Amino acid sequence: GISVLENVSLVIIQGLNIIGNDLTGSGITLNPGTSNISIRDNSISNILLPGGGNLSPLSYGILCWGNSSPVNPPTDILIENNEINGVLGSAVSLGANTESIIVRDNRFENIQPVAFAGSYLAVGIHAELANNLSISNNEFVDLLQSNNLVNCTDVAISNNTYDSSSLLLLTTFPHEISFNDAPWWSTTLSLDGQSLSEAFVNTPLDSTYLYFSALEGFSQSSSNPGCND
Repeated sequence: GISVLENVSLVIIQGLNIIGNDLTGSGITLNPGTSNISIRDNSISNILLPGGGNLSPLSYGILCWGNSSPVNPPTDILIENNEINGVLGSAVSLGANTESIIVRDNRFENIQPVAFAGSYLAVGIHAELANNLSISNNEFVDLLQSNNLVNCTDVAISNNTYDSSSLLLLTTFPHEISFNDAPWWSTTLSLDGQSLSEAFVNTPLDSTYLYFSALEGFSQSSSNPGCND
């Protein structure tokens, strides 16, 4: 697809129809240090090369990632009004260390489940170590996980729609996420027997919610959110 090289700034990617195949690992890639990038009004589909050639089983509609040593995050990134479908595992992936990202008015569907770390992933937005992240007015359609956020800070999620995507948010716990989509029910759980996560679902009949709320004995809902401060 398209790759914006390291430390490049002031780029607009707009109005394109990006159709990949089994040799395409990412529709659009933003590399470390990129800044002031707008990705909007694009259609991205058929991204079918796992990992873009590395050991990951995932491919990516949009991949945005930053270095860890030294830390060099992409900053001031707008991902707006794109349609992403036909991707292995992840529509939008914000790899380790990103800063000031807005993801709004996009549609994510037909994300194909792939085996990853003992479970299956078909996620709309995945982020790890993202700071100042806004997710709003997106459509999540037929996904196993709508938002999967790992150790992210200063995150706001609001006004999204979820069609047959009952797991609204899976995140490390405790967290700094303002989750304003409703209704929701949440429970804490441990996927590895050591660290805690919190799962937000849109129905109390969700099997993950029922299992872990009974097991852990800790659950909340949008009508009974517990302490907020």
